[in-house]
Amino acid sequence: MIARIVMKDVASYDAEGVVFDNLQEVCIIYGGNGTGKTTLSRFLAGPDDGPEMINDWDGEEHFIKISGIATLVVKGDGHGLFRDLVNDDFVKKSRMKIDYGIFDQCKMEWEGGRKEVMVYNQDYKQRNLTEIMPGVFTMGAEGKKRKKEPYTVKPAMDYINETLSRIGFTGFTIRTSKENAYSYEIVRKDGSLAGQSLSEGEVTIITFLYFIEQVAGLGSGSNPYGQKVVVVDDPISSLDYDAIDVVSRLTSEMMDSARAYGRIKQVIVLTHNTTFHQSLSVRQPKGSIYYWKLYKRKGVSKVTSYGRENPVRSDYEELWMKLRDIRKKMDEEGSVSVMELPNTMRRIIDTYFVDCGGYNKRKMFDGVYVKSKEEKQAMIALAKWFDEGSHGVDDNIYAGNEEMMCERYMDAFRRLFETMGQSAHYKMMMREI
Repeated sequence: MIARIVMKDVASYDAEGVVFDNLQEVCIIYGGNGTGKTTLSRFLAGPDDGPEMINDWDGEEHFIKISGIATLVVKGDGHGLFRDLVNDDFVKKSRMKIDYGIFDQCKMEWEGGRKEVMVYNQDYKQRNLTEIMPGVFTMGAEGKKRKKEPYTVKPAMDYINETLSRIGFTGFTIRTSKENAYSYEIVRKDGSLAGQSLSEGEVTIITFLYFIEQVAGLGSGSNPYGQKVVVVDDPISSLDYDAIDVVSRLTSEMMDSARAYGRIKQVIVLTHNTTFHQSLSVRQPKGSIYYWKLYKRKGVSKVTSYGRENPVRSDYEELWMKLRDIRKKMDEEGSVSVMELPNTMRRIIDTYFVDCGGYNKRKMFDGVYVKSKEEKQAMIALAKWFDEGSHGVDDNIYAGNEEMMCERYMDAFRRLFETMGQSAHYKMMMREI
């Protein structure tokens, strides 16, 4: 598997560069748009000895594995064509200029020998969404039963179509090509070709399912049955929640294979989507994923390793973490900003009770039991902040000892959850249970 990656002097990575060290079987790299994820996935998709090969062209053809059953045939003039390894035919007629020299300062170190690297990213989507797509050869059910190897393109096609139907993509299917029985074509219900008329979401889901089947199918190179390293770069573009959930489940299954030392040796996921990130995290056993976070500082990509600790939290979790920090500061130092505390509470109440629970915000505090005039005062203050936001503050509310006022806020906040029957949620989020 890939044990170490150095990204240096390319795109947003400066001459000092960054190092992804101690990579494991299952890794997630989280980063916002523009932090260097696409550049990283493009490096992993290309041959790590690419620069030397490009610089030493002798006019002869060089065969470079790309993914699945496709090979890039590099001509001496710096252009390439994709060759189908099954029937030895050029399946993509358009030429493309390639230049791996931009990665000449980047490095990839292996542990336990090199493996085939398969990368799903925007380049993969553009390269594979054609009117005629090479078939994916996998073993059919009958072949598995007989323990023989009658590989065929039909099982992969059936799986893709079944999955499309299950998640609500019913406007198109794939079928074996009329021109080539070992290839696919995307068609609408009326039989017309659909490859060039798909929406962005449709393109994402069909190419990802195609990728999944390529991972399961025959590999390229001298060992088509060997283990693979799988890299997935944000496969959720323009997908709704249900489709993201399916993509998450399929990606998690590949992670399961990597942890079980199956056909997949390693899975590296790059994403900016918090929902996708967290969905993968909860599907895997605790402590089985290694996390990194990409970010930019003054326009330069930087990376922080978090080991097995998930660095990504939802906005709601961040609010409770902030409240816990305030509580800790109150216990240790005696006081905090009386402005910061109610605003944090207001946002928690707004998110949990109103957005998620559907409560009427103007009637939320009706019937909340208070045991003292001071606590009622704090509850009124909470209600005022909740109703008006942070646009204005009643100075009379803050008269007196700030430390005592903060304690009253905390008590009123807790009592609100108790009265609404949500005491267990409060205790869980405050880490009291």
